[in-house]
Amino acid sequence: MTRSRQAPRKNRRYIAVFATLAVFAGLVAVTQVSLAGSRRGHNSGNNLPWCQPTSAAAAAHDHSTEQDPNATPPADAPAGEVAGAAGDGTTGDAPAVDAKAAAAAKATASAAAKAQAEQRRQNNDRNRNCRPTTTPSSSNGGSNGGGNNGGGNNGGSSPGSTTSPSTGTGNGSDPTTSPTSPAAPPPPPALPEPLGNTCDGSSLQQHDGFQAGPRCVTTQFGEVGSVENNPTLLISRAPARARINQPFDIQVSTRNLVRDRFLPAGAGGYYKESSFLTEEGLVRGHFHMACRLLSGRGAQDPAPVPAFFKAVEDGGGGAAPDTVTVTVPGLAATGVAQCAAWAGDGSHRIPMMVRANQIPAFDSVRVVVTR
Repeated sequence: MTRSRQAPRKNRRYIAVFATLAVFAGLVAVTQVSLAGSRRGHNSGNNLPWCQPTSAAAAAHDHSTEQDPNATPPADAPAGEVAGAAGDGTTGDAPAVDAKAAAAAKATASAAAKAQAEQRRQNNDRNRNCRPTTTPSSSNGGSNGGGNNGGGNNGGSSPGSTTSPSTGTGNGSDPTTSPTSPAAPPPPPALPEPLGNTCDGSSLQQHDGFQAGPRCVTTQFGEVGSVENNPTLLISRAPARARINQPFDIQVSTRNLVRDRFLPAGAGGYYKESSFLTEEGLVRGHFHMACRLLSGRGAQDPAPVPAFFKAVEDGGGGAAPDTVTVTVPGLAATGVAQCAAWAGDGSHRIPMMVRANQIPAFDSVRVVVTR
């Protein structure tokens, strides 16, 4: 009777031990599977290929063929005038609107926008399956080098930082690092040795005031005014189109130019006089107006005489801007004409400026000559 009672009790002990071992083994297996999945989740991005840069991001945008067919004149422009003659910023007669050209330009712009949207979509799809090629920057120190990995744990330096680890203050910064002072600006470049400032040693004949070359001009430059008194010039109004052999007007505005000095070039006054200022510090001189028909898009031949030329010395001008109307008697051929205006001192040179980056007293427009 005693043996029969002890046998079942011993079996129950074995069953309990085996059950405990089975439960422990199951917990270990579940833990291993969970850790493996976590590692795969964290490292899956490292197994992806590097993203390749797209050609669209590297290519520069070329604006040379872009035009705005819907350009509008300024709000204060008189009726019947456009924003400019061939985009030069002046006013002129409004050309007829080409509906077909406008529709074609609109269709081209729409197609370009759709192509750009499709390219962005393809780039986004491609980047989902690759790793970005950029490296972490030092700006990540607040999250990776600060309170998470740096604040008392890993030393406080961010992945992209080159500074030594700190003692772990919780924000990833090194309290012993002193701010760096800005670098001193580089010295100005050395001035090249001047070739000379006189005609001594020149093999050319000295200039005698007449329009001939090559010559060496001995006339000194003369006086230059203060920067606020330097002369400026602007073509304030010009037509966009003109009929062949039909006169048209161009309005020219000058500032800081007293138009009272003109040595006739045909009489030997060209490059003969230095530049002189009035008692108010303004340039004494005049301005020129000329028109020529263009032969192409390249720089033009300087030798031919322009189709129209006129010098304006009317005794007007001064510190305040004023306007002079010049009448062009008409151009004898069709095409695109360049009409330019530029100031001149007493000897026809464009007046000097105080700084090299100032725009001189010069302006130019395009006029389309039609039948």
